[in-house]
Amino acid sequence: MMVPVGRMIVVRNTDSSRLMQAISTITWPGILAPVIGPTLGGFITTYASWHWIFFLNVPFGLLALGAIIRFVPNQRETARRPLDRTGFLLSGAALIALLYGTELASHQDADLVQAIGFMLAGLVVGWLAVRHAYRARHPLLDLRTLGVPTFSVTVLWGSATRIGIEAVPYLAPLLFQLGFGLSPFRSGLLLMASAVGNLGMKFFTTRMLRQFGFRTIAAINGALAAIFTVATGWLAPSTPLAILLVVLFAYGLARSLQFTTLATLAYADVSAGQKGAASTLWSVAQQMTIGMGIAFGALSLRVSAALLGAGGQGFALADFRIAFGFAGALILVSLVGYLRLPGNAGSQISGKTR
Repeated sequence: MMVPVGRMIVVRNTDSSRLMQAISTITWPGILAPVIGPTLGGFITTYASWHWIFFLNVPFGLLALGAIIRFVPNQRETARRPLDRTGFLLSGAALIALLYGTELASHQDADLVQAIGFMLAGLVVGWLAVRHAYRARHPLLDLRTLGVPTFSVTVLWGSATRIGIEAVPYLAPLLFQLGFGLSPFRSGLLLMASAVGNLGMKFFTTRMLRQFGFRTIAAINGALAAIFTVATGWLAPSTPLAILLVVLFAYGLARSLQFTTLATLAYADVSAGQKGAASTLWSVAQQMTIGMGIAFGALSLRVSAALLGAGGQGFALADFRIAFGFAGALILVSLVGYLRLPGNAGSQISGKTR
């Protein structure tokens, strides 16, 4: 039921409220893990051996498998679809080439020509994969879902946002260890401020989306995420601890709100028949941007060191400022997509039209 109040529509719909709360909940692991990981990894590296980090995956994997068996229903479509082998090979090869080329370019001793070659090959194969997806009867990645404006914005422009934001969990520990001279554990402890911000914002996300709407939140909070990303790069050993923690905390707030906003808006206008295809494409985009964020951060640091004449592991604070600046600039570029959204984008979920 919808009751108009002036220009605002209050949605009395338990389904939409549950949807927003559900999406807000399932995004917790993806938001918290990258900021809690450096703290736990730093503790293990400092007081034990880095080898133990990999053994941690075993109990967590077993717990996840048990939870899936216990709580996830075994649902399947009645109509079976053939595997799109051509699409699988093309899209897989494109992603591998792009990620490997970007990661290779981030190494100081890597051959840039070879790295660029992999990235160009990835783009060419990716173009072939896109062409195949639009022609195939049962494509592995159904790109027709990009015809939904809100979904398209969250996948394409949202990927740029996530790459820029995901660069910070890679760059920040290096800044604190190489720039500040801290141990991995102490570096990880500082990032707990970001984790607190991530978690704290969860209590206000649904209320803010209902109050201001998706477009306003995505645009304004995206700008704030860019600002605090750049501000993180300007932290120095002489920065008072209180200011340092506030900056990291604010970054965590912006990160959490932006990721939840994009995850919720992605399915706002997707029809029931497209939800399966949209979920697959969204999951691929999310996983890709995690790796691309790390590679982008490493590449940005290498470029900044080259611009300032540094190299190797001798990164200076100025190198990090430029690298964080690149990440912030990428987030700002994505605002173009959010500002093009209609004022009532996702209004059937948020209840806000303006």
